[in-house]
Amino acid sequence: MTFSGLKEMCVRAARQRQGDGTAQLLEALAEPMPGVRHQYLLTAPDGNAATVYTSNSVRPAGRLAVFVRP
Repeated sequence: MTFSGLKEMCVRAARQRQGDGTAQLLEALAEPMPGVRHQYLLTAPDGNAATVYTSNSVRPAGRLAVFVRP
């Protein structure tokens, strides 16, 4: 099965810390998607987005590693 849904989301700097990410984006991501068992959110572990995710019950997936090729 191929899923071609959301690949990236951002909140403008001017709109950050106003509740938009939490109230709208994370709630929309919580909606069930047919055929999708897990959602993965990729961000820097020490960034603002990580703080938003963890404070809203999104836990780090410690078993995953991210690799890049130069």
